Amino acid sequence: MKKELLFLACAIVGSNGIVYGAANTEKAADAAYEQMVNGRIAVNYYNDYLQEIAADARHYLVDELTKAMERIDTFVANGKFDGGAPSFSSNWSNAKDVLKLPTRVPNWYAADDLKLFKDGIEQIRKDTGELLKICEELQKYFQYNGGWKEDKCQKYTAHKPRIQELLTNLKKTTDAVDKRALDMALVGEKLFWDQDRALGYFVKTMKADVDAVYALAALIKNPGLQKEGNTDAPKTLAEVEKLLATLKESMEKNATLGTPLLGEKLKAKKDKFYTLWLKQFITSVEEDVLPVLKKGVLKADTADRVHADNVGRHYDEFIVIYTNEGGVAIKYKRY
Repeated sequence: MKKELLFLACAIVGSNGIVYGAANTEKAADAAYEQMVNGRIAVNYYNDYLQEIAADARHYLVDELTKAMERIDTFVANGKFDGGAPSFSSNWSNAKDVLKLPTRVPNWYAADDLKLFKDGIEQIRKDTGELLKICEELQKYFQYNGGWKEDKCQKYTAHKPRIQELLTNLKKTTDAVDKRALDMALVGEKLFWDQDRALGYFVKTMKADVDAVYALAALIKNPGLQKEGNTDAPKTLAEVEKLLATLKESMEKNATLGTPLLGEKLKAKKDKFYTLWLKQFITSVEEDVLPVLKKGVLKADTADRVHADNVGRHYDEFIVIYTNEGGVAIKYKRY
């Protein structure tokens, strides 16, 4: 079986762009095969496992619980304990899924990464478990007759320092494991795309264009541009024009570019990405942003007319089809 997989890999392409033939050594085939496998594993680990732990813990606990505490803190500060109970959202309960997932780390990861992920995941699960117990206790406490009125929320106030400590630790841990896993997935993604003769060029190119679109959108949302007499506009204008030129060049080159290997569905998505969504983005920047930016002040409402997410969403639709057909790509979890 491995010989068959090795032959398949060597029939694809090496990272140096040379198509391997049957005459190449098994060592070369081995390297190509291992790169393909490692790239897929790193991306799948990030997509299908780690995000279910890191992203859920961060969203349902760090984000949602922080918002809930802000509401309760306002309630306590107002000091009116003779009315309705303060709101204590139950969204945090969705983090229970984090406790159900076993600790998993691909065994070919380096020792430092094995330790980072194993220790990090177990710490995330431990902190999540303790937070959920506190939350369940406070949920009963904040019911109408739960005791908050009698002690004027003192039980919550007593728990608050530990909750904040756990949330700080949880954010630190999730950020560390998520960043490392994402870095590895980005490398794995590139390894796969470099060897995907059929579709690798299109995926890499479209992702680079999406990155440029978001970079441009971020530039024009700089609050400094909204001030009269600001010094940011000339530099921003030059950077915007450079990104715009790169995007226009890519659009002109790739809008109708194709290959039989691309397939009907992916080609339709790729073509629409360039002929509609990227074209609309470029037109909006040229017509709405550049003339105003050249005058030195760019208001927020003008910058908001440029919709980078339209381009990003269409790339995501391409990626869904690509991964369903066996391709490898990072999926960013959104809420």
